[in-house]
Amino acid sequence: MSRFWFGIVPWLGIAGLLLLFQTDHPIDSDEGMVLSGAWSLVNGRVPYQDFFYYATPGSLYVVAWAWQAFGDAYAVANALACASLLVAAIGVQRLAARVSGARLASVAPLLWVLPSGLWPLVNHGTFALAPAVWCAVFLCRAIQRDDRRDAALAGLMAGMTVLFLQHRGLALLGGVGLLLLAGDLRGGRRPWRGDAVAFALAGLAPIVLLLVALPWEPLVRDLVVFPVRNYLSFHALDTTRIPVWPLVGSVVAVVALAVALARGADRAVWSLLTVQGILLVLALPRADLYHLSTVLFPFYALLPRAVGQLAPGASASGARLPWPGRAAAAACLGFPLVFTGSAYVANLAALLGTIQAGDSRALAYLRRECGPAPLLYAGPFIPGLYYESRRLSPSRYDFLFTDFFSEEQFEEVASALRRVRPTCAVLAYPLVAKYGYRLDNPVDRLLAQRYRRVLSEGPLEVRRLRGR
Repeated sequence: MSRFWFGIVPWLGIAGLLLLFQTDHPIDSDEGMVLSGAWSLVNGRVPYQDFFYYATPGSLYVVAWAWQAFGDAYAVANALACASLLVAAIGVQRLAARVSGARLASVAPLLWVLPSGLWPLVNHGTFALAPAVWCAVFLCRAIQRDDRRDAALAGLMAGMTVLFLQHRGLALLGGVGLLLLAGDLRGGRRPWRGDAVAFALAGLAPIVLLLVALPWEPLVRDLVVFPVRNYLSFHALDTTRIPVWPLVGSVVAVVALAVALARGADRAVWSLLTVQGILLVLALPRADLYHLSTVLFPFYALLPRAVGQLAPGASASGARLPWPGRAAAAACLGFPLVFTGSAYVANLAALLGTIQAGDSRALAYLRRECGPAPLLYAGPFIPGLYYESRRLSPSRYDFLFTDFFSEEQFEEVASALRRVRPTCAVLAYPLVAKYGYRLDNPVDRLLAQRYRRVLSEGPLEVRRLRGR
């Protein structure tokens, strides 16, 4: 195969994958968080002040701006998410070319997108990928080219990641900053290179912009205080609902990669392996196939280098290792096959139970029978219905979980329902059973008393206010 076709075929594969899996319109709870938040923005609501959102608002704003420019169709938001994934994939290719050599670099983004491009993509995790990947690209460039400007660009990308997913961006700011500081202290051609300072100053710029653009008190309350108090305990790794083998397999694969690359690995390789370790630790609370597949981009960028240990000359290093290193490299090659195959099985199983927005009887009922009133209750965790029905939540909360939100927050929602009395409510209790959701709370007691069931569709149950 010519070099041209070897470089272009993986990108044709990525385009084909996105066309195959990203042209439908599912009603997905995770996507719904971004869709409902962006819809609230379009309707003049202010994040953290008028509606709750426990991630940074970058995803909401880019979708809302795209809707204002091109119309509020789901296809616009989905195309934007696909474009974000493609920008990240280009970054993976550039990263692989820097640490693994140009010959197999185009294979790396294809192997990464094969499992990570299957899932619904309108998600703050997807939008946070592009700046995170490019942070790693500029980190490697800063190390290899000894250029402070690349360190500043890496910092800017880490700060941009904060705007989409605060804990991932802050972890990159801290981890990559320490890697650059270690290089500064060790010295090089200059006694004090200042890479860490340039990185930190550029990384703080997007954060300062966020603090200036939005009211800082509710921002700190929803983005810092609430997650610290609730997120880790609620999302503690539960092996009864999340299989543990994808996490174990990912850790084993990364360790095997480190063993395979230990001989002759330079500072850029070890830095990228460190970034991979940071991302795996961040994925622990949600260590399922989707969340793991998206954060494994450093592994896939380094994988062609491990291939080079099996076939000298195929990578930048080209050195053959003793048998333990070759065995580790071979194990790295087996991991994508097992992981990707499992992702496809899990994705197809999920598709069987997915309701498509265009075919939904529940959504059709909301649009036809629930009047022109702009408010609707959808819960506990089906926030996308606010966007799909072009309605808004009567309270500050688009979703609720017991053991995640307080009794006072549930009472706040119940008070809003008593005051506004929306004509219709949609409940999706089966979707939150895995989280141990309990019905003995002020909101669900009120819904049981005042609303009657009129339609059921899969996990969705449409209720109507008694007397209307």
